[in-house]
Amino acid sequence: MTSNTLDTVWPKGSTRLVAVIGDPVSHSLSPILHNCAFKTLGLDWVYTAFTVRQAQLDQALEGVRALGIEGLSVTMPHKVQVVKKLDSCSKNAQILGAVNTISRIGNNLIGHNTDGDGFVDAIKAELGFDVASKRCLIIGAGGAARSIALSLAQNQAEKVMIVARDASRAIEVANLAGKVGQVVSPEAAKDAELIINATPLGMKGFDTSFPINPSFISPGQIFVDLIYFPLQTPMAKELQKKQVKVLNGVAMLLYQAARAFNIWTGQEAPIGQMSKALMNEIANFF
Repeated sequence: MTSNTLDTVWPKGSTRLVAVIGDPVSHSLSPILHNCAFKTLGLDWVYTAFTVRQAQLDQALEGVRALGIEGLSVTMPHKVQVVKKLDSCSKNAQILGAVNTISRIGNNLIGHNTDGDGFVDAIKAELGFDVASKRCLIIGAGGAARSIALSLAQNQAEKVMIVARDASRAIEVANLAGKVGQVVSPEAAKDAELIINATPLGMKGFDTSFPINPSFISPGQIFVDLIYFPLQTPMAKELQKKQVKVLNGVAMLLYQAARAFNIWTGQEAPIGQMSKALMNEIANFF
């Protein structure tokens, strides 16, 4: 007979619910992270996933209010569309025009964006790297690049340099960083202390070419690849041969989730246990 009992393993009538919405969501690792955190802290909460089509978003949000769901994680394709449907948004969510976390206060739904700040938390915790007064370069101009650029600037980075194939989108991302933002050529990576790949290049099932020429990056610099499928991209492997310090996207995934957890529960997330659960789940894919 195990030490676990039904009232500690199964949801109860008092259990509080949070979920991720998107299309698709069957691949989401968020349930693993948050349910681990709830169990670790002994919270009577549970986290699940709901597939929500774009045409169903309004109904889904009304369901959150009607059912008393405590909050949501928001993934593609709803991050931008959902902004105008909420009662209010945090400052960063407003600036970015994108939401990845929703909290419910009474009947009001409040949007947040934890991606960029989660990234800053991750590199500080995992690498001891404080972005203040540092020269940072982001490769890419999508949603992750936008949120990271904003948070780097808010945390007093000296430079936030953007490299992207689409010049107009690169300018938009640089503008989010204000006076420290600038669009640069790939060679500018030579001057950066932190280089971030915010493109899908190297992701399993995508183009495996390098997002930037590895010769532009040297030992002493840090390369963060936001990809975590696979855990090591071809670019990361190449740079590790050169003794460049490399971090994959697991850390950002973990720390942005930790910020969402705190928004919902008011408690600090148990990072260590969440990390172990996440890595065990990822290991099943390889």
